[in-house]
Amino acid sequence: MKKRKNTYFILSLSLYILTLILFQKEIAHNTFLFFVAILPPLFSTIFLFLKLKKLYKQVNLHTKSLTHSNFALQEQVKKEIEKNEQRNKMLLHQSKMAAMGEMISNIAHQWRQPLSAISTAASAMKLQKELKILSDETFDYSYEMIMKNSEFLSETINSFRDFFVMDKEKTHFDLKETINRNSDLINNRLIENNIKLHSSLEENIQLYGYKNEFMQVIINILNNAIDALKVKSVKESKIIFIETYMQNNNAIILICDNGDGIKESIKEKIFEPYFTTKHQAQGTGIGLYMTQEILVNHMNGSIECNNATFVLNEKEYFGAQFKLSIPVTH
Repeated sequence: MKKRKNTYFILSLSLYILTLILFQKEIAHNTFLFFVAILPPLFSTIFLFLKLKKLYKQVNLHTKSLTHSNFALQEQVKKEIEKNEQRNKMLLHQSKMAAMGEMISNIAHQWRQPLSAISTAASAMKLQKELKILSDETFDYSYEMIMKNSEFLSETINSFRDFFVMDKEKTHFDLKETINRNSDLINNRLIENNIKLHSSLEENIQLYGYKNEFMQVIINILNNAIDALKVKSVKESKIIFIETYMQNNNAIILICDNGDGIKESIKEKIFEPYFTTKHQAQGTGIGLYMTQEILVNHMNGSIECNNATFVLNEKEYFGAQFKLSIPVTH
């Protein structure tokens, strides 16, 4: 309707201008015709001015409304980002606490044997001395054994301390050395569950990031492999195999086990927060979620999970395979 009114107005104005051009001489000598000629364009100009002013106010009002909406949207996005960051920090903390429980259990198990050996040697030395039968050879042997076990305890403390101390800044660290350190941390769980850990680690691969977080990534995947192999019913050897190599300026880390693999129905869900196939008392469901978060958002890497076969000592095994890809910076 408005378009029609505007069209009629433009046509009328055009017709009026054409009339003025045709009868300009008559208008110039007649006062009445002069006013008749002047007033319509004057009122038309005023009408157009008022209409343009109204349109300007409407445009200005819509612009302010859009600006306000855009600002509100930006604030909402900012708040959601902050909430997401806080959520990830909370999940990282929960994951750390869950890992801490497992590590403390490992400390207790790994210390039991050397502490028992130290206690036995010290008691034997004391008894032999009281009986005056302590020889220099026995003393030296017991002393060496006590010192060796004490060094083992000290190394264990250093390993667990490295795992729990929060890194303040990114650093370069050796991939092989870090994986070997992780293997030491879970060695007791491997022994308890009769699992053999094999590795083929390429030398001199340097990664850049938070070493402590990367250690947590490897620990999470290894613990998942151990949990899968704990319930393995077949009689063949329980195997975890770790392989590292370089490919297109990326460090590739393959962690395989010969468990029963991952069910296709849950494969797409394993990296979701709080998803777990374990009993509530045994798993929080945040380990693999935080593993993906650390690799993708903190190290610009990626992680894939598939069921695959791998060959070890000319024998073929089948199970879950985690493939980590991390850019290497020089």
